[in-house]
Amino acid sequence: LAFVGSTAAHAQGRINFGNLSVPSQKILDGRLASANFGLPIFGPAGTYQYGLYIGPAGSTAAQLTLVGTVLSLASTTTAAPAGMFSGGNPYLLPSLPGVTLDGSVPIAFMVKCWYAVDGSSFEAAYASNDPVLVLGWSTMGYVTPTISPTSAANIFGTGPGQIQGFNFGGSLAPPPLSNVPEPSSVVLTGISTAALLLLSRRK
Repeated sequence: LAFVGSTAAHAQGRINFGNLSVPSQKILDGRLASANFGLPIFGPAGTYQYGLYIGPAGSTAAQLTLVGTVLSLASTTTAAPAGMFSGGNPYLLPSLPGVTLDGSVPIAFMVKCWYAVDGSSFEAAYASNDPVLVLGWSTMGYVTPTISPTSAANIFGTGPGQIQGFNFGGSLAPPPLSNVPEPSSVVLTGISTAALLLLSRRK
């Protein structure tokens, strides 16, 4: 897979946008009626889409902005890489008004998940009127982006500010809707021709 990100060269904050390197923190099937309840989600490449939302420290979910998305990896069973994704390690965070990305202060973030066929963002999926709509989202996290040559900061884990694996579906809470910029300004990473061809199908 070829990764696409911000091209800014100086003092550009970096994170590890994914959980592939933290296999204990998978995305799990949270649907009570599912035969795979509690197991990692899986399907053809591009079945799911993950979005990275960021904002200044102290932001609420509604104050975060979508800055990048990635399609899921191919998996035919609940074994690895089911429930895992990689949007870039390092992933260069694109500039966002009001958000400091020079590695001097932490930022707030969330990761959200939806069926890719339902739209280009979590918010679009929510508004899609899909009769079998399923959504998933992390808790609010915070991370201080790193600057090269320091390794990209992990957003998944059990350390302070890191998020853990979360459920896809099953939540009774209202979905946390955020800001979504024009599609051209949202970076889609980890996309492949095979994934694009499978966007019209759902396992």
